[in-house]
Amino acid sequence: MSAFHNHNCGVKTDGTVECWGRNEYGQTSPPAGSFQSVSAGISHTCGVKSDGSVECWGASAGSIPPSGTFVSVSAGGDHTCGVTTSGSVDCWGRDNHGESTPPSGTFESVSAGDHHTCGVKTDGSIECWGDDSDGQSTPP
Repeated sequence: MSAFHNHNCGVKTDGTVECWGRNEYGQTSPPAGSFQSVSAGISHTCGVKSDGSVECWGASAGSIPPSGTFVSVSAGGDHTCGVTTSGSVDCWGRDNHGESTPPSGTFESVSAGDHHTCGVKTDGSIECWGDDSDGQSTPP
């Protein structure tokens, strides 16, 4: 289950995705297929398919994923980041504030915000990148 801005999406037990809410960019019109997880962004949605690939729908800025296999994905404002099977973070879409320029290292999880992104590294530390105008990229 994932909620962001004006829409929500979830993966059903059969692997299909169901979305509801505002659909002005197609963000609640998922493709067919079997998904492991889904993440709703502002105007797009992305999901990790059963084979580890990522598919996105909705507004195009954060919707064109790279090839490769992922364990998780997080859709943000106009960007998306995912943790690859090797533990690196790959981001795509808008990068006006550095939100799509991840640091090196291995990560367990990642969460994309509107203008920043944060991830939990395998050593348990938190690293953030992108806009820090309100301290959102400076973890305690």
